[in-house]
Amino acid sequence: MKTSNLKISLLLIVLFLISLSRVSAEEKKPVHVGALLSLSGGLEQWCNYIKQGIDLAASEEGNEVIKVTYEDDRSIDLKSTVSAARKLIDHSKVDLLFSWSTAVVPVLVPLSKKNHLPLFIGGYDKRVATGGDYVFGGFINYLTTPRDIVTGK
Repeated sequence: MKTSNLKISLLLIVLFLISLSRVSAEEKKPVHVGALLSLSGGLEQWCNYIKQGIDLAASEEGNEVIKVTYEDDRSIDLKSTVSAARKLIDHSKVDLLFSWSTAVVPVLVPLSKKNHLPLFIGGYDKRVATGGDYVFGGFINYLTTPRDIVTGK
């Protein structure tokens, strides 16, 4: 009797997991990403390409629906960056904050910690490394780039 109950329970769990995996993308809550990019102020030539990459990635079909809201950091003006980040957090209610530059880490870490909001930076350096539990970095590792240039890697 116990064995058949166990088999039925396992079967129900498997069926439940299968049904979860078949939920359509339209029924899932989108992951809302707030992206701080330099859309004015002189650095837009870099961020236009980053924005195109984000848009392309968000448009791909997959298991998650991604919604992206952009705000202008005015070429890493720290006051504008904080203001834009607050708008993304308080008004747009983003699930994750992204910035392309490690230069903004010191002003964004307090907001990230206070709101328990993951902060992803498009680079990695000591500021990111010491940013805390909510701060992540990727793409360019500024700690190893000089060595890689010298060694040709």
